[in-house]
Amino acid sequence: MEQIFKDPLKLVGLTIAATALLSGFVVVWPLEPIERHGSFADSTPPEALALEGAQVYYEEGCQYCHSQNLRPLPSEVARFADAESYGDAVLPVATEYMFESPAQRGSTRIGPDLTRVAGRLTEDQVRAVLRGGGPAGSLAANYHPYAHLFETDAGVNPLFLSWRIRMLREVAVPLSDPYQKSVWWALEDATRGDALVAYLVSLGQRQLQFRGQFYQ
Repeated sequence: MEQIFKDPLKLVGLTIAATALLSGFVVVWPLEPIERHGSFADSTPPEALALEGAQVYYEEGCQYCHSQNLRPLPSEVARFADAESYGDAVLPVATEYMFESPAQRGSTRIGPDLTRVAGRLTEDQVRAVLRGGGPAGSLAANYHPYAHLFETDAGVNPLFLSWRIRMLREVAVPLSDPYQKSVWWALEDATRGDALVAYLVSLGQRQLQFRGQFYQ
């Protein structure tokens, strides 16, 4: 040991080795294996309209007011999800974000968490909120002035979505070539508002559909 402290090179080498081992222990060891969150083979990509809606969600800045990161706190689960309907699938897992780049988990929570919005609101209710529905002066009316997204001239461009899917595939997002081609008829006559609604009602929808067979 004394020889190590007397030799600067040995001391530096020992310090680097100790730092690497400690970093590996702190960073790698807490990571959960993919089996904890299910296999990618069990996940299916969202509808093309919902994938376009994720982009609309990002462009409109919804992630600055809403989170998609339901925490394992009883009060939070009771407020933002129907625990009885979702069973063991009430909390999000990593595979739910595998088709999003970037994942829209949000950084603040001014409005409610949207992780399991599919179990709380219908498509018509989501559409009404986005149009600013609700009593005058209410939060829904004041903070969701998105009626213009449902206008006919606010349509979506299948070509842009096709290019985006191609770029997502380049960064290893598991989307297929047939899926990329399907956008040409999946977005027909759809507006940006329709896409946003499709995306919002898809949040937690898969877990809600399969809760009886797999989770309860």
